[in-house]
Amino acid sequence: MMLDSLRKSASSWVIKLLFVLLILSFGVWGVGDMVTGAVTGGSFAVKVGDAEVPPSDIARDFKSRVSRMGQLGENPMIRDNLLSFVLSQAADRAALDMGAMDLNLGITDEALRQDIISYPAFHNDKGQFDKNIFATRLAQADYSEADYIRQRRALLTRDVLVDPLYLAVSPPKSLIDRLFSLEQERRLTLTIRLPFTALPKPALPDEATLTAYYEQNKDRFTAPEYRAVTFVTLSPDNVKDEVTVSEEQIAARYQDQIDSLKTPEKRKVEQIVLDDPAQVETAKALIAANTAFSELAAQLKLTPRDMGLLAASDLPKESSGAVFSLPEGGVSQPVESALGWHVFHLTAIQPAVTKPLDEMRAEIAAQMKGELTGDALYQLSNRFEDALGGGATLEEAAATLNLPLRKIAAMDNAGQTPDGGVVPDLPDLQRFLSTAFAAELGLPSPLTQAENLSYILRVDTIDEPAVKPFAQVRAQVLASWQGERLKEEALKTAQSLTERINNGEPVVNVAGNFPIDAIDPITRDGAARPDLPQNLAAQVFTLPKGKAAYAEAPDAYVIAVVSDILPADPTKFSEALVALTENVKGGMGDDLRVQLTQILRERYGVEVNSNAVKAN
Repeated sequence: MMLDSLRKSASSWVIKLLFVLLILSFGVWGVGDMVTGAVTGGSFAVKVGDAEVPPSDIARDFKSRVSRMGQLGENPMIRDNLLSFVLSQAADRAALDMGAMDLNLGITDEALRQDIISYPAFHNDKGQFDKNIFATRLAQADYSEADYIRQRRALLTRDVLVDPLYLAVSPPKSLIDRLFSLEQERRLTLTIRLPFTALPKPALPDEATLTAYYEQNKDRFTAPEYRAVTFVTLSPDNVKDEVTVSEEQIAARYQDQIDSLKTPEKRKVEQIVLDDPAQVETAKALIAANTAFSELAAQLKLTPRDMGLLAASDLPKESSGAVFSLPEGGVSQPVESALGWHVFHLTAIQPAVTKPLDEMRAEIAAQMKGELTGDALYQLSNRFEDALGGGATLEEAAATLNLPLRKIAAMDNAGQTPDGGVVPDLPDLQRFLSTAFAAELGLPSPLTQAENLSYILRVDTIDEPAVKPFAQVRAQVLASWQGERLKEEALKTAQSLTERINNGEPVVNVAGNFPIDAIDPITRDGAARPDLPQNLAAQVFTLPKGKAAYAEAPDAYVIAVVSDILPADPTKFSEALVALTENVKGGMGDDLRVQLTQILRERYGVEVNSNAVKAN
């Protein structure tokens, strides 16, 4: 509802005029292709007009999002959808980049520098920008300095384009006042709870009444479809005696995997970052004179930053070559990057290590046993299916291959037995039940995979749904009839008490023996709460002070009486008023940004280089 209101406000003539001016600025007279699967070659992943997004940006964003999703990120469908989302977001950014280029928008180098040095993540414990921390943070996030600066410049330039959209919108005061009044108004409420079980039980019905109730509600007393099922399982236990791994096989596998068992060389490094050419020349002279790194840093009035143990892959290309060509204790020549000149000091070398066979023997043996077990199970399942295909019954094939066979006398599609019990230890319960209730009578099902095993089942008999005899369910029928009567009586009582309150009778007189509770002030947020049904909370805000309404809860009827109305007070909730105003402005600005982005995508066309995307 709020978003609809905002969109209507965004349709005002002021906003329309602003948007028309933007559209005219971009010369949007036609509509281009939205997204194509065309591949034109080159190094871009997404292209909008002349604005290109490199594959490395897509790969980095995709990898980061996948890692944050944990196990969900391993699902192929989720990964495909996530990649589509990342590409779409990249296209949106590129469309805005292209719009900014057409308007010759940009930011100065000084503005970019100030933005970077003001970012708290790059500050030391004194709250100051630290170039060493900056370099470390970028390495941890898999950014080169050049990539980060390029992306940050693009982001700030996009802000130059879209920020006017947010600054131009001004929600009408009447809208803010109304929304604030609705959002912050609170109501004090008294409740009377009428539990079904607290009412007197109705008189026992005669047999004719009970029989008639049974006839009218037979669906409540109908037994579900039951099926008798026989099934055979195949699991690793069936082949464990067939699987052995020799020492020679383990040694051969170790040699096959030896490259993956190597831990790369790592180097412990510290660095200083130089600001200007004069420092660079001074550093070169000191290094040529074999000045100790600590003395070098002291003369340049810089504090070395410990970068820790790093592999070559942990460093940008321009830095890794310098670091990994140094001897232990060595000092590199200044290495230029987008943020200055780096001088590295190698303090220690951790050699590459290969895990020995003795350490890996148990892991490799388990790995090979798992593979061989899978192969043996595959062969066993083939023999089992061949036996069935040759005319053997499940019982005969299971006996021949020494497989466990189990029979279920009767179960419904929830896995329950006629006596209300639950069939125990079914493999992959929901899938097993689906398979059993989809199978044809008397025919073996296909081999079905479950966790750590597979199975084939056969439906032996089917008992169709049937109404249970009255004599069998008489107690259940009586309980159901009494429950309905109690509920009806509770409804009548709630209606009567509510009417008396609304006619002006004091709540304490109306409640009688039913307890009265005063609950905390409620708002319109509709949040569920144990002391007030959600639909009743909504009704409370339609009532004047002193009036009542009722609603059904799971085990009772609840009457709510508005004891007081607390209007929204801007002086008490000034922060909430400011937050609401900013939220509305942000929502209106977001709507305009989405519309502008869509126009730019259509104007310039979006191209996805599928080869580049697949390669990353």
